[in-house]
Amino acid sequence: MDDVSPEMKRLLEYIDGQAASDEFTSELDDAVQSVRRNEKWRLDYMTLQQEYREKYNEGLEAGIEKGIEQGLERGIKILYCDIHMTIPEIAAKMSMTE
Repeated sequence: MDDVSPEMKRLLEYIDGQAASDEFTSELDDAVQSVRRNEKWRLDYMTLQQEYREKYNEGLEAGIEKGIEQGLERGIKILYCDIHMTIPEIAAKMSMTE
C-alpha cells in the first residue's frame, strides 16, 4: 500500500471496509448504498447467485459421476490387462453384470 498514489490508497481502504475519506470514495459509497436499497437489483442479484449455485452443483455432480466412471474403467483395465482376470470374474468382483 506504500507504493500507490494517495487516491488509490483511499480507494483500497474504502474497499477494505473503512469509511469514505474523500470526495470520490464518498460518491462511490453513495452509489453503493443506492444499489443496496434498490429492491429490483437485489432480487436480480440474488436470482443470479442462485443460478450460479445451481450451475456449480450441476457441474460438481457431473464431475463426480465422470470421476467414478473413469475410476471404474481404470479398475477394470487393471483387472483385465494386468491381473488377467476374466470378464465374468471382474463382474463378480465388482458386483456388476458382464
